[in-house]
Amino acid sequence: MGLGRKARAWVILILVAGTGCLGAREQLLPRGATALETYLRPKIRQRDGRILMAVGGGMLLAAPGLGDFYARHQDHLVWSTTSGPRPAARQFMGVLKGAPDEGLPATTYHLEAIEAALVGWQRGGGNRRALVRLADLDLLLTSAFLGYTDQLQGGRVAPESREWQGAYTDPGRLLDSALVIDQLLPMLGRLRPTHPEYLRLCQALKAYRQLEAEGGWQALPTGSRPRKGQRVPEEQALRRRLIAGGDLDSSAADLGFDDQVERALRRFQRRHGLSANGKVDGQTSEALDVPVARRISQLAVNLERWRWLPRGQEARYLLVRLDDFALDLVEAGQVVLTMKIIAGKPQWRTPIFTSTLSQVVLNPFWNVPAGIAREEVLPALYNDPAYLEERGFMVVSGVGDQARVVAADSVDWSSAGSEDWSYTFMQVPGPENPLGRMKFLLPNEFNIYLHDTPNRELFSRETRDFSHGCIRLEKSLELAVELLQGNPGWSRTHLREVLQTGETKQVTLAVPIPVYFSYWTAWVDEEGWVGFRPDLYGGDAKIAAMLDK
Repeated sequence: MGLGRKARAWVILILVAGTGCLGAREQLLPRGATALETYLRPKIRQRDGRILMAVGGGMLLAAPGLGDFYARHQDHLVWSTTSGPRPAARQFMGVLKGAPDEGLPATTYHLEAIEAALVGWQRGGGNRRALVRLADLDLLLTSAFLGYTDQLQGGRVAPESREWQGAYTDPGRLLDSALVIDQLLPMLGRLRPTHPEYLRLCQALKAYRQLEAEGGWQALPTGSRPRKGQRVPEEQALRRRLIAGGDLDSSAADLGFDDQVERALRRFQRRHGLSANGKVDGQTSEALDVPVARRISQLAVNLERWRWLPRGQEARYLLVRLDDFALDLVEAGQVVLTMKIIAGKPQWRTPIFTSTLSQVVLNPFWNVPAGIAREEVLPALYNDPAYLEERGFMVVSGVGDQARVVAADSVDWSSAGSEDWSYTFMQVPGPENPLGRMKFLLPNEFNIYLHDTPNRELFSRETRDFSHGCIRLEKSLELAVELLQGNPGWSRTHLREVLQTGETKQVTLAVPIPVYFSYWTAWVDEEGWVGFRPDLYGGDAKIAAMLDK
């Protein structure tokens, strides 16, 4: 079973929407036929800063921009012709019915009111009431389109709460373009994330909701730890749980905790990022007991994250997968290099951002951040006066062009760590340097970079959140070789030679490479297996709360 994920080769196209208003006025209901100034314009209300629609005898919240859209169209209907709703109206209704599979609830778009307005028009026989319902239908469809495409482009949560900020096209202009060229469905298809993993997540969300409707699964009995070879009630509960989650075939013979159950349990553990030991240990028991409703929420949250992704397309990029503690180098949609990483501790979480890697520093010095100096270096120095010399630390006075190395015995250590203390620490290259043999620079406001590490033993851990935010690399030399392919003379052999000299050297990449920091706690691999990871940084709960508002 290929449970290892390929990198998400993000191929998200930027839609350049037409900016002109609807042409071909003969396709629209003429103003006299509908008396829109009587039927439509009074239906758009504003109250307490919100846009409302008076439709079907009630008031419904409308998407922002509804009034401006119809003002730009001189109060013409845009979803109907003289013979009734255009095909695009029914096409879009079909899209809205499938919105819940993307984690976008149909209630947000008033789908029931849209269906009622359509039925009202059909039953009206062309009388005044039918025209009123046709106006209702137009308002409702336009409001739904504005809201749906807004959320499809950037997600449902407020922009300031998103981990990414992508490009954005005004939904009203999108509607203009879609209706003019009669290409609503293709346009929506291009607007949503086009990577297969987004579509697989949609399918998983639908399947898990069906599973919930059928009763979901039951938690194991409290304290249950069934073991291989047993045939006890706890083992039966484990079998039912593994069958419900799809890890064990329901047709498997019931022979107790046998090899089939063990293989299924290992599969479950791999899907959840646990040690695949085939035993119901504490972490495995905890993961087995997570209710299906929480997994549904997790899938919806990660679909939301997909909608935040920046627009654009690169043939070559680095993907830092914080959730899975891995880094991928992607070329033309294929992973050409993958490695384990160590990410930030929960209290030092590695942020989600994008940047461009432009330089590699060989045999780097380490400029110790103030927080680490205060919390780690100074306490170690107080316990061992020889600490600085033994670990290769230098004391630096001043900053920038004024910075200079000073003798440690010339420093007044009594005020060390105070706000007005003007010294910093710098560690020379060598085996004690936590940056290892090289670091990779990418401009960002968080002072985050990628680097080697001398602590190789930590890569054997399943959960690797040990850093202060920067990313430690398992295969820094291999990454440098790949990134310096465009720099003449920088072969693997030459890299090794420079590293062996111990001399610090900064190399600018001939071809800089984009870097994406991502955080996914649910995904579906190429074989259809749904994977989950613990919410290390607590982002899921915050996003879920915003989605539930």
